Amino acid sequence: MTVSYVLDVSSSTYLSFTKLLLRWRGSLWKVVWRELVLWLSLHTILGLTYRFVLTTEQREFFEDVASLANKFVHQFPLTFMLGFFVTLVVNRWWDMFINIGWIDE
Repeated sequence: MTVSYVLDVSSSTYLSFTKLLLRWRGSLWKVVWRELVLWLSLHTILGLTYRFVLTTEQREFFEDVASLANKFVHQFPLTFMLGFFVTLVVNRWWDMFINIGWIDE
């Protein structure tokens, strides 16, 4: 079934663009909205807990744990791992491209 978006695209307002993103069946937001809401709510709970619930000693301990985690994050070569991921994706795409049946050789 084909869905027409011509009327939504014809008007260029922020509200129409937002409505189009939410209406679009192949939208990225439809795929990641649960994870986004979960991440935002956990981030908000953690921030509010840090600001309003923890004592000064607990805040200092939390900051020490955060700085220790930050040191370990920099030990992993993130760009190197991203390069492997991109190589894997491109290789899969190239294999599919090569295996497409062409009309003429």
